[in-house]
Amino acid sequence: MSTEEKLRLMAVNPYLWALWARIDLGGFLFTGKGHEYQRDIMIDDAKTQVVMKAAQLGFTQVEVLRVLHGLIIGRYPKGVLYLFPTRDDVSDFSKGRFQPLIESNPEFIGNFVKSTDATNIKRIGQGLLYLRGAKVAQKIGGVKKTASQLKSIPVDSIRFDEYDEMDQDMVELAKYRISHSDVGELIKLGTPSIPDWGIHKEYLASDQKKWFLKCDACNEWTCLEEEFPECIKIDGEGKAHRVCKKCGKDLVLGNGQWVKAIQDAEISGYHISQLNSPKVDPKIILEEYMDPPNGNYSEIYNSRLGLPYIAAENRLNEGQIYSLCRNEPAPYKSEGPCAMGVDVGRLLHVVVASKVTESIIDVEYIASVSSFSDVHDIAKRFNVRSAVVDYKPEIHKARRFQEEEDYEVFLCEYRFHQRGEAEFDEGKGFVTVNRSEICDDTYDKVVTPGCFRLPRRSEVVNEYARQMCNTAKVLEEQPDGSKIYKYIKLGDDHFYHATNYLLLALSRIGLKRSSLGRLRPWLMRIRKRKSWMAR
Repeated sequence: MSTEEKLRLMAVNPYLWALWARIDLGGFLFTGKGHEYQRDIMIDDAKTQVVMKAAQLGFTQVEVLRVLHGLIIGRYPKGVLYLFPTRDDVSDFSKGRFQPLIESNPEFIGNFVKSTDATNIKRIGQGLLYLRGAKVAQKIGGVKKTASQLKSIPVDSIRFDEYDEMDQDMVELAKYRISHSDVGELIKLGTPSIPDWGIHKEYLASDQKKWFLKCDACNEWTCLEEEFPECIKIDGEGKAHRVCKKCGKDLVLGNGQWVKAIQDAEISGYHISQLNSPKVDPKIILEEYMDPPNGNYSEIYNSRLGLPYIAAENRLNEGQIYSLCRNEPAPYKSEGPCAMGVDVGRLLHVVVASKVTESIIDVEYIASVSSFSDVHDIAKRFNVRSAVVDYKPEIHKARRFQEEEDYEVFLCEYRFHQRGEAEFDEGKGFVTVNRSEICDDTYDKVVTPGCFRLPRRSEVVNEYARQMCNTAKVLEEQPDGSKIYKYIKLGDDHFYHATNYLLLALSRIGLKRSSLGRLRPWLMRIRKRKSWMAR
């Protein structure tokens, strides 16, 4: 191949550019050997790409090379925004990776870098590379989040590095930076944390490619991520082997290709684990999977296997919700007294319930309606005597509803630092409660056998079940290094919060009238027994 032909291919192919230019990555040259799975990702030109990966597979280095190549050849004339979870990550990257890369490759990189003085902005070719932290700078009115570092940066491409660790509001804000770009490229990569959230949620919306290895012995294709742990075999000497799912012979890591699970998806997605890393002994992965250090399954799933994980006790599932359903359909009305919880948004999500006993709750009615007038009608039909309504975002409408109803209505506001029981201010019509604690209370009620009962399954109950599973508890590290549990939103979770408000309202009412009738003979027997024992 002639030099001219090589240069032409290097101009359009970042993988060949890094390979033929012998890019020095800090003491070792880029060869692609052992990391053949990186090749297709480096030349992928889809506008939206997702890489759900295990830790330490070299993808940050890959994305840096793609960005540098694109800026050098003029693919990104408006520039590139490279986002990290925090500003400290930006500084560490700029000093530890970017600067050495420039200094080690003067001909193919250094000559194109016009300015390296600033830590967070570099001029490369005719474009700019912005290095930023995706962390909230301030809140406007306590609602809208903004970050000054993400303002007024028109770019052609955005890279999100360690997507799950970023503030998701900042992720949405950053996307507006490519609004006027003809390239409009979004590339998200990261180690997953919990199911149906962050990078895992993005991957599920993609074509879901996985890396398959071809067996030299029988020509069968094996995906290590799909076949684990059976794909790892320990020989008589205690050595681990990656083996073919069909014939059991050893697999060669480099002999593979990406295979789509979904053919017509617009988003290009990849999932790969440390099972495909030449640097990680598969025996270590297998041993940690069988016996996780300190019982920490999330670390082995997330960092080793590149899979999301959440303990069963930290998230409800639809089976748990459906197991609560009674045989009877939801009634049209009830004598009550009933309590009501209302979550306010584009629609109003309503849950009405009564207390059969102090420990048994019957949900009478579930609905999503368009106006507070509809909520008023529901309250009348079910003889609601206490209601708790979401204070925001419709503050004025919620306050007007409270003033017009002829039963007690409290407006609720979550307090993240409040401890202990909910605080009802009857004078102001307010109730405050710790968000995590009331979410815990709802979870406990749902999973306690016989405590929380739903109407027979229906379309609205199915939607209720789906939304109840869209809230999950995760352990979050604070800036000071401490860790706290926090509930995060995985999708629409309005009914979960309406149920939170319902529990607050239920604490203000007595037992259902029909329940008192059923309980009266039992109470009389108890009184007679006490009278006999006192003689």
